[in-house]
Amino acid sequence: MVARLVWAMLALPFLLTGFVFLEAAFWRFLLLHFAVVPATLIAGGANVLLGVVLVLPALFRPADDRVAREAVQLRREAVAGIESRLRLGSAAVGVMQAFLLLRRRAPRK
Repeated sequence: MVARLVWAMLALPFLLTGFVFLEAAFWRFLLLHFAVVPATLIAGGANVLLGVVLVLPALFRPADDRVAREAVQLRREAVAGIESRLRLGSAAVGVMQAFLLLRRRAPRK
């Protein structure tokens, strides 16, 4: 998880630089067809529209979807399975210890 975060932080300046160049190219393209003020308003409106489109799914996404519930249930079942195996394993170790102690204390013939 930390490695992904480091790679994302390294990629962020390059992504932002790329977006700045795309924005400048878009604005220059608009300047070929419109005056300065309308071109700026069109570019700004496109940015706002893109921001709204990208934010809407995050705002209206259900907090607890089916996949997340299934993942939590699967984790709980896996932990329960591990706990039962550990109990069985510790019981087997206890039986072996008792057997070895009794065998050790028993008189040899």
